[in-house]
Order: sequence, then C-alpha cells, then structure tokens
Amino acid sequence: MEVDDESIIAKTIYNEARGEGYEGMQAVAATIQNRYKLNRGYMGNRDFYQICVKAYEGAIGCDPSPAGPEDEIALEYCKELAAAVKNLTVPDNTDGCTHFATIRNAFDRYSVDGKMVYKMKLGNHYFFQEF
Repeated sequence: MEVDDESIIAKTIYNEARGEGYEGMQAVAATIQNRYKLNRGYMGNRDFYQICVKAYEGAIGCDPSPAGPEDEIALEYCKELAAAVKNLTVPDNTDGCTHFATIRNAFDRYSVDGKMVYKMKLGNHYFFQEF
C-alpha cells in the first residue's frame, strides 16, 4: 500500500507527540523538516517516508485513532503541520534540532566528538542537533 508523504508525517507527529501540546508537536515536525534539509543518507535523504520510518518509532506504530475530542484536535493539527513540513514552512522552534529522545543522555556517545549537541528540553522530550 502506497503511503503519501503527508500521511506518514502526520502519523509520525501524532504518535510521537500528541500529548506534548502544540509546541511539542511543532518541535517533532521541525525535526523531520530539519532532517530533510540536512539530506543525510542514513536519515532518509530527502524522502519524507524514509526519514520517518528510519528515525521515528511513531511512523511504524499504530494508525492514529483519536480516543476523544482532544486527540481529534491533535490529529488535525498534525495534518496541518505535515502539509507545512512537506512545503518546508514549519517555523523551527528547535533551533535546528535533528533528533529527540525521552532521556537526556540518549546521544551522549555522539557528543564526545561534537557531532551531536544537546539544545533543549520541550515537554517530555530532549532535543539535539547533529552537525
């Protein structure tokens, strides 16, 4: 089954950050957009589907199934963000971050040589930028 870019991006944002509020969902969208701009092969190059399935568990998780009004609102926002990601117009509230994790030391092994720098915590996620 063919999955269009906006659907996989929206699914990824929703499954990764629906409980993080608008700012958290925007941050996940920004990391997808930043990976696209960075254009690294192991991150999916400039292929949104590959970027999402290579990097985010939410992309291969269950299809969005809103449990109530708040989840329905979150899903609609994720769809709006997905369209903006595809057009490369998401305001980057992460200052260029390309990775995030739920634990602060997730990328410490890459920080030694300066390839990965911790930038910020937003909600329950820690954001990092790869150079």
